[in-house]
Amino acid sequence: MGMSAVARAQYPQATVYLEEACRHSVAAGCFELGNLHRQGTGVQRSPALAASYYERACNAGMGEACTAGGLLCERGDPAVRDLSRAHALYNRGCAAGSVRSCFNAGMQAAGGQGCARDHTQAIALFEQACALKSATGCLNGGELLYRERGQQPAQNARAARMFESACHLGEPTGCMKLGLATLRGIGAPQSRVQARQLFQRACTSGHDDGCYAVRTLDRERASSDGQGLVISLTSSVPSITINELTLKELSCRLPTQGPWALAEVTETLARQKRALDACAPGGGVAPVSWTFTPRSTREIVFSGGDRRTQQCVRKAMKKIRSGLTGTCSAVVLLGDPEGAERAYSTRATTRSNTVAAGP
Repeated sequence: MGMSAVARAQYPQATVYLEEACRHSVAAGCFELGNLHRQGTGVQRSPALAASYYERACNAGMGEACTAGGLLCERGDPAVRDLSRAHALYNRGCAAGSVRSCFNAGMQAAGGQGCARDHTQAIALFEQACALKSATGCLNGGELLYRERGQQPAQNARAARMFESACHLGEPTGCMKLGLATLRGIGAPQSRVQARQLFQRACTSGHDDGCYAVRTLDRERASSDGQGLVISLTSSVPSITINELTLKELSCRLPTQGPWALAEVTETLARQKRALDACAPGGGVAPVSWTFTPRSTREIVFSGGDRRTQQCVRKAMKKIRSGLTGTCSAVVLLGDPEGAERAYSTRATTRSNTVAAGP
C-alpha cells in the first residue's frame, strides 16, 4: 500500500503505510523511507533520517539497504559522515550477500578507513566479493596476496586463483597478473606459452600493458623461459600521500606493480619534500612526468605551471636517487596543503571546462 501511494505521488499517505511496515520489521518499508528522506521526495530531506531507516532495513537483513546506508555514511552529507558506522553497515551487508558491501568493506579494511588497517580481513572480504562475481574484488584480493619474493607458495597460489577469476569475469588486469604469475611460475605452473596467451587476451581487451608484454616476449624469443624477463607494467592511483607528500593522478610503468610500488615511488619523492615545497610555499601543483634509473632521475617533463616553478621542481627531482627503474607521471602538490588542494581543484575545473568546450 505504501509503494502504491508512492507511485501515485501521495507521499503523506505513503509515509504512514511505509512507517507501519518498517515498524513491523519489513525491510522494504524502511528502505523506501530511507530513499524518500535521502532524496527529499515528498518529505523533508534528512540524511540523518535516511541513514537511520537504511540501518533499520539493514538490521532486518536487506543487503541493499546496508550498502545504501554505508555509502551515505562514507560519502554522503557531512552531517552523517561516519566511517566506522559505514564499515559496520558494509560488513552486515556483505553477510547478507551484497557484493558492493563486501567490496567497500574490503577497501576500508585495506586502507584503514573506519577500522584498523587489516589486509587479512580485506583479503577475506575481497574473496567474498569475488565469489559474488566482482571482478575487481577478485583482482584486489589477488593484489594483496601476491608477492614474487618472500611469500608462502600457498598464498601465491591463492592469489593466482583470484587473478584467474578476475580474468574470466572480464577484468583484463586479472589476465595480466595471472600471465605474470604463469611466466614466473609463481603460484601457477610456469609456462611462457600460456603467459603469452593471457597477455594477448588482455591486449585484445584493450589493455595497453598486455600488448606491451606480448611485444616484450616476442622480442626476447631467444630466452629459454620467461623467468628472467623484465616486463614493466602500469600501476595507477587517484591520490596517494606518503610522509606528508601528496601526489594526484599517479601512474607508473615499473617492473613491480601495485600499491606497494606506488608507495615506494611516492616515498622516494618525499625525500625532497622540503625542496619541492619551497617551489610554491603558498600552495601549488606541478604536473610532471619523469624517468627513474638506478642512479638518476631524468627526462623530467612538465604539462603545465609557470617556468619558475618548473625549474625549481626539476632541480629538486634531479637530486632524487633510488634503485627504481621506470617512468611515472603525477600532479605533485607543493607547499601549503590547503593552497595546493585549491590549486589542484582549479586545474581540474579548468581541464573539465576545456574538454566540455571541445568538439
